Amino acid sequence: MLRLLRPQRALPSLLRPLSVSRPLSTTSRLWLHQQSTDPKKDDEKLLPEDRNLRRYEGHTFEPFTPEKVPNAPVTVDTELPNITSHKMRRWAGFGLFVAIMTVSLAFSFNYEKMSSSQVSSCMYTLRKSPLANEELGSGIRFASAYTWVSGTIRPLVGKVDFSFPVKGSKAEAIMHFNSRRATGREKFRVLEWSLTFPDGRVVNLADSLIDPLIIDEEEHLVN
Repeated sequence: MLRLLRPQRALPSLLRPLSVSRPLSTTSRLWLHQQSTDPKKDDEKLLPEDRNLRRYEGHTFEPFTPEKVPNAPVTVDTELPNITSHKMRRWAGFGLFVAIMTVSLAFSFNYEKMSSSQVSSCMYTLRKSPLANEELGSGIRFASAYTWVSGTIRPLVGKVDFSFPVKGSKAEAIMHFNSRRATGREKFRVLEWSLTFPDGRVVNLADSLIDPLIIDEEEHLVN
């Protein structure tokens, strides 16, 4: 009983239902009159026997049914797409993507090898070697602007074995450097440091006085 006597809150004006007691405009009255006197509505009411028949502007049409659809051959004027060609394109695009990524990673790893301290130290020692200057000439440098360094450079494991082409004012050769160490506290022991020329001649540089990967106090060479 108390709930019935409780005053109800009024709804906002936007949520109130629109009143239907408003007078209709002249346009609305004309539209209602036209709908009530439309002959098309009367024609549809005059067809109770056959609901499939429809009248439109005085003409009677009968819609198609599955039994009455003409059994004519269907021809396609445009060429249908080849499904296998799309698959081949996708596989070709995927292969091209894998090839580009592989080449990019290879060049990135090679640039990391070129910038390593082991390669820089070996090139510095090669320029200071009297035997290397005698065989290659002055101005010893990489054979090209972007030299491919092949081999392994893993100083933490104790394995440094790489080779790359170098050239001077006289000749061009392949420099090979191989060094190992048993434990982390020991120094690297040079196993091979040589120059291989195009004619097959090999010059051993390991017997020279300047040893790569060893700090020189006068030149302040740091690995």
